[in-house]
Amino acid sequence: MITTEGSIERKDSAGSTMVPLWFRVPKIWDDFLSEKADREYCSKSDLLRRAFKLTYDPELEKFRVHSKRQSSVDNGLLMSPRNVNPDEESFALNLYDIESDPWIESMAAFIANKRSLRTHRVYRVVLNQFFVFVAKHPSKVKQSDIIKYRHHLERLGRAPSTIRQSLAAISGYYSFCISHNLTLYNPVRGVNRPSVDAYSDATWLNKDQAKALLSQPNLNTVKGKRDYAILLTLLLTGLRRSELSNIKKGDIQERGEKLYLTYNCKGGTKVVRDIPRRCWEAIASYLTASGRKITDDSPVFMAVTDAGQSLRHYYGKNGHNESHPISPEAIRQIVTCHANRAFDGKIKVSPHTLRHTAGTLLRKSGRSIEEVQSFMKHRRVDTTRRYLHVVEADDSEFGECIARMLGL
Repeated sequence: MITTEGSIERKDSAGSTMVPLWFRVPKIWDDFLSEKADREYCSKSDLLRRAFKLTYDPELEKFRVHSKRQSSVDNGLLMSPRNVNPDEESFALNLYDIESDPWIESMAAFIANKRSLRTHRVYRVVLNQFFVFVAKHPSKVKQSDIIKYRHHLERLGRAPSTIRQSLAAISGYYSFCISHNLTLYNPVRGVNRPSVDAYSDATWLNKDQAKALLSQPNLNTVKGKRDYAILLTLLLTGLRRSELSNIKKGDIQERGEKLYLTYNCKGGTKVVRDIPRRCWEAIASYLTASGRKITDDSPVFMAVTDAGQSLRHYYGKNGHNESHPISPEAIRQIVTCHANRAFDGKIKVSPHTLRHTAGTLLRKSGRSIEEVQSFMKHRRVDTTRRYLHVVEADDSEFGECIARMLGL
């Protein structure tokens, strides 16, 4: 058994040693598995299972036949450790025969067809968790299984948005299977999903609060200059943190009297937009102070402290050299840190709060909903309307008018 310092061994009910699936490995192994998994649109577990299958398949086949025979002798029939129905166990057994099962092939194709790597990871986790729960082959899943899974997620205390996303991923997979003539039935169809208003809790900052936030970074330090450039760009452009984190120096070009930014928008669409010159001045001040050798391929925002670089090195694929940008999670922490100092923790602020602030202030300035839609890079104007629904309500003075008429 391979163990490492600090690993924890647990005992099952029979007193046997349980070995965790994941254990610490040298970083170069983890980096290799992460990169290869992203290229092949699968998980690290899938890669390890394939490697195990290639290495030990003959021995595994002999062991499987021997186990079946022994189980038949002992129990009269083959039963899994969980004592599930033998028909329901077929999904677990078929995991060893991925290449020969069109349902599993379709699952991989369904995930690979998504444009975002983050969506790949989320859908992969959702489908894995669901099929582990039902312990059935995808072709045997019924609507009652979906309802049981929904109740299971509710008992776990999952947020309505998380449950809705899980059911949407499962439904998408079965719709994909229908389009590939594997089935005529989508078990998720007809199952009630939690209602979610994505922007019901949306918050934004007023002008004074935005100025207070911008005043927090110390402009006498490299980190302060970087943080100020990040906050200012989020407020003046409405970019998402994932969009901002991956910007390279060559993505910002001057054309005539304007500066233009080229970046990948949500969903993978390449977008070209103009940015305020004040954003570029803040970015240029930070890049000059950083002392880095900057090329067009250099990421704009990076870790600036030894501690930050060490953390990136520890956590893996975005290691601490001059070719990797700051992570979206780091941007979230930067915004939260300065907001806590500015508002003593009384106002919860995230990068998306600044995106809401940008759209809200633009709308309050008198710009049309279509202009705000173009600025926010929403595909549909309905999204922008939902995004700013509280702003529209706030602009209404009907209630105050009635109150004045009543002398209240």
